[in-house]
Amino acid sequence: DEAALVVVHPGSQLPSRRWPAERFAAVADALADAGAQIVLTGSAAEAGLTAAVACAMRAPAQDLAGRTTLWTLGALVERAGLVLCNDTGISHIAAALGTPSVVVASGSDVARWAPTDTRRHRVFWQDMDCRPCGHAVCPIGNACARAIGVDEVRRAALRGLRAQVASA
Repeated sequence: DEAALVVVHPGSQLPSRRWPAERFAAVADALADAGAQIVLTGSAAEAGLTAAVACAMRAPAQDLAGRTTLWTLGALVERAGLVLCNDTGISHIAAALGTPSVVVASGSDVARWAPTDTRRHRVFWQDMDCRPCGHAVCPIGNACARAIGVDEVRRAALRGLRAQVASA
């Protein structure tokens, strides 16, 4: 019985749109504890970020930052039981391929960019006066990202993974 693959993508083009690495690590560990195989993805420029997630994790993870093309990333997402990410390109790939996802949306315009299938894709976000954010680096300490807790994301990710494994 092969372990479910979970793609964890902690990066995004703008640092202001990133949920903290240690929070991704905590959720990834919970998914690994539930039997998932964790694969970290990101661009070559995000290799330090994926390494930080891997270092903060207790469970092993395969770090593929900078080692995928759009095509191989798509193949990973298509095979995955779940994608855990920020609101960035990979969330759109997951939506297009029908792979369940848990997305932390920090600063983005959720009404415009969130996946429309709310059963398959769970988006966490905090309403703030400064949304949508146009800053590369948040001038107020990423309050929208920090408002999203590990527990709620972990619960949604575990629920999404269990549902996907049950339907496979």
